Amino acid sequence: MIIKSINGTIPFTEKNISIDLDDKKSVVIIGNNGSGKTSLLQEINKYFESIFSNNTGNFIEEIKTNIDNYTLWMNEAESKNDYTSYYRYKKNIDQENLKLKEFQFKINVEIDNIDEMVKESYYKKFIYFYFRASRQISINESHGTKPISEIKESWLSVDQSSMLNKYTNQDLESYLITLYTQEALYNKNNEPAKANKLSLWIRELEEKISILMECRINFEFDYENYKLYIVRDQYYRSSFRELSSGYSAILDIFTEILFRASLYSIEPSEIKGIVLIDEIDAHLHLSIQRKVLPMLISTFPKIQFIITTHSPFVLGSSDDFIIFDITKNINIPSLTMYSYENIVKNILDVDVIPNTVREKIQKLKEQIEAGGKDKDLLNSIFSELESSLSILDSESKAIYYTALNMYIGE
Repeated sequence: MIIKSINGTIPFTEKNISIDLDDKKSVVIIGNNGSGKTSLLQEINKYFESIFSNNTGNFIEEIKTNIDNYTLWMNEAESKNDYTSYYRYKKNIDQENLKLKEFQFKINVEIDNIDEMVKESYYKKFIYFYFRASRQISINESHGTKPISEIKESWLSVDQSSMLNKYTNQDLESYLITLYTQEALYNKNNEPAKANKLSLWIRELEEKISILMECRINFEFDYENYKLYIVRDQYYRSSFRELSSGYSAILDIFTEILFRASLYSIEPSEIKGIVLIDEIDAHLHLSIQRKVLPMLISTFPKIQFIITTHSPFVLGSSDDFIIFDITKNINIPSLTMYSYENIVKNILDVDVIPNTVREKIQKLKEQIEAGGKDKDLLNSIFSELESSLSILDSESKAIYYTALNMYIGE
């Protein structure tokens, strides 16, 4: 159950797009500011909300089948000169088309097995979530321990339509405290196998978060007050709610998917789903931008990620996804062998040369046109540009060396 293609018109624009995902499940969408990246994700989200809220996928297929049948019968009636039946079927087709129009979206999302997706979502074997650009982790402070079964049941009883905009990770702290408490009880009752299973889940979460946060992470449980803390590099202690905006933004995504898998009693490597993430690089340090998408794809290999970004570090981080430029309406080959400077300049169309350097190149151009008479000025500019030669484009380098040859020649 994955998206095979995305086609249509981006809302609030006249821009038509066509994204074929081929054998790679995930897609990274880029484009100029105002090109419609967020609008595209919002329209895709509307489509999925409609499916999960109203079982729209089945209803649309039923309407299309009805139209096909009525068309067949209408043509048969016409061939038999049975115009009473002909006009009745034609009227039915018009009515079905009106129904279909109510469920039309500007973007058409082709899914390989929509019925199976809806079914697995109903049985809590498939997750769908849309992470907006303005996100912060929303883990509630725990005030005690709850049975794991109670925490799970509180979410498993919620239908998919109600789960669309709910964060299950708000209960993550309560869940972890319960795991710590049960682990201690299992050890006290000499049940090491059960205790080790709980401990392993906690340790794996610590390791994943350590990679994302680029520091050694340990959870510290205050048994007396039932408080949970995150300890960074064995020194900095804080709650989930005290994390920086960057840490909070990435943990919001990672813990939500991981916790849903745990609630559904499915291993992270086996959980299926479709996850939309707007501006995955928002608030993240550059080094974390390189890690975030490969980490998500490797941890949740059966989830299809549809994301937007402005970050060259995200674009060059892996070849396990398709890159689509909605400004140019083209797929872009893997960028893992490109330098970040080349990605910024040639893919994101951003000038990497600082304005101060551009101004000096312009002065060199003016000196060339004037015959290179101001030797002191030329000497000063050459000295100032010496450390910036590696970032000059071909045109700027041509101006630089033309001026230099003129300076040396005289």
